[in-house]
Amino acid sequence: MSHFNTEQIPFGLPPIIGNYYFPKLSKQLLDQDILQHLKIIRDGSENLLRQIRLGQIDIGIIGSINPLTEDDLKSELLKEKKFQIIVAKNHPLASKTQVAFRDLLDENFVLLSERYVHLYAFQQLTAASGFEPHVVYQSDDLQILKSMIKDGVGIGFLTEIAIQPEDNLLAIDLIDDNQPLFYISMVQRSAEISTPLHKSFTELIRRVFMEDLDS
Repeated sequence: MSHFNTEQIPFGLPPIIGNYYFPKLSKQLLDQDILQHLKIIRDGSENLLRQIRLGQIDIGIIGSINPLTEDDLKSELLKEKKFQIIVAKNHPLASKTQVAFRDLLDENFVLLSERYVHLYAFQQLTAASGFEPHVVYQSDDLQILKSMIKDGVGIGFLTEIAIQPEDNLLAIDLIDDNQPLFYISMVQRSAEISTPLHKSFTELIRRVFMEDLDS
């Protein structure tokens, strides 16, 4: 029987961050008797942030392109990640390890929708580069985008944690100055009352992210 009784934590987890980090968390959550107390809400970071503000979610792991510094939120930066260009292994760019965004003028892009912060990072790069990229498709579904990239429909723009070895895709670093970063933060409402369960959960999140030195 759980020593945290019946308490539940509505926990916001965006798909990309969840796919990468939740497997690292889950075994320890189970061992510490926390996993059964989580009600996981999967959505894009923008929607999760809105639900935290409304009190519908207690804790969220949120992706953003700027550090979160809002008065009504308690935010703790966990990681900073790069955005990268994603291509198929047989794409003409596949031999490159770095590329400037302006050199992608003639490429077709397949992108995540506005539910994800990726689109805003992409728009920031577009504005700085002075050209309008050819976006042929946008989707909420990361797996569909990966399949389209693999099939040569277009190239992608994703944070580095979105691509795993089993995807059989290649990630190319951008060399642009002042390029956007993908900030991963633990976010709660400033007025949230912290229970022993909350404290145990947030301490575990901090520890797992600190131990994940290769990411």
